[in-house]
Amino acid sequence: ILLQEQIKIFDNLKRNTQQIYQFDQNLKQSLKAELNYYSGELIKLLVEGYESPQEFVDKMGCERYSTILNQIEQKKHQ
Repeated sequence: ILLQEQIKIFDNLKRNTQQIYQFDQNLKQSLKAELNYYSGELIKLLVEGYESPQEFVDKMGCERYSTILNQIEQKKHQ
């Protein structure tokens, strides 16, 4: 009976470890996707600002930049 209890405990630990690992992998994928999104948005803004600085300023490019930075900052604190 003692061996069966130990096997049960081991199986539970194994299952918990697998769940934690899967959660960790999902979290990494989610963070990677967000990083790619924000990187893409910042690159678009930089290209717009480089190609036509006045249009960038007129089209509220600076505000978009601030918005993206604020979103990134919020993600850091989650």
